[in-house]
Amino acid sequence: MSSIIVIKQPSCISLITDAASYNPNGIVEQISTKIAVLPHLNAAIYTRGPANTTLLAAYDMGRMFGSFDEVVDQLEPFATDFYERRASHFANSEFPEIELYVCGWSAKRSAPEGYLIRCCFADSNFHDNPEWLTKGGTYTAAPFKVQTLAKLCASPGVTPEDMKLAKFPSHLEVEELDPKVAGLHLFHIQRGKLGTRPDQVNFYAVGGFAMLTTIRENEITQSILKRFNDKVGEPITPEPVDWNKFVRPVAAPLSFMTRQQRRALEREQRLLKDRS
Repeated sequence: MSSIIVIKQPSCISLITDAASYNPNGIVEQISTKIAVLPHLNAAIYTRGPANTTLLAAYDMGRMFGSFDEVVDQLEPFATDFYERRASHFANSEFPEIELYVCGWSAKRSAPEGYLIRCCFADSNFHDNPEWLTKGGTYTAAPFKVQTLAKLCASPGVTPEDMKLAKFPSHLEVEELDPKVAGLHLFHIQRGKLGTRPDQVNFYAVGGFAMLTTIRENEITQSILKRFNDKVGEPITPEPVDWNKFVRPVAAPLSFMTRQQRRALEREQRLLKDRS
């Protein structure tokens, strides 16, 4: 149950991703970066599924395409061919299904964009179990079909009730969110959710570290938002979270904020006052 959060704003698209790989019993086997940046395409890709799938997909994608727009146009045939050529590799994996996320800046449309495509075998639950599909996130289209990502999305999914309990400022517009703060907030919510894969042990599976990757028209930046005390050879054990630390203080420096930021903060403070 690898983790990705996508926040798409007018001038950029941000991805918050985890770093822990594990076996079917929930024991961490590897902690390493799971996202691959492709600077010449002004894009980044991330996969949920077998360890190191991201690197394999990045190698193929980097050789085959000259721009992010080319990737988008050819994503369905690319994903189909990628999965079929490595069928034996995926068949021997303990997690044979994959989700491939591709995000970048479209020169053709002058905007940040994000896409998802699922790949699996004919007998996979991805085909015939809608309940299983919805457990992994918001998107439930058939495998090998490209889906456009919304402005804010997360997999594993985060529900309105999750947000309410964690005091996430869901009343804010996506354009008003700070990806560093909101991304880590959502990451902590995901980290505290048990995985729910059919016929397998449920365990916590989001960890290692939270990495932020942001793609703009002319640059890609990366930073680690937080490192966790997860260890190879041990299960992930989420720590208690003080959700109040994510709530912005009332005495904020309003003079240094834009008008939009001030209005958002004032609206947030009114809601917090009503709840208290």
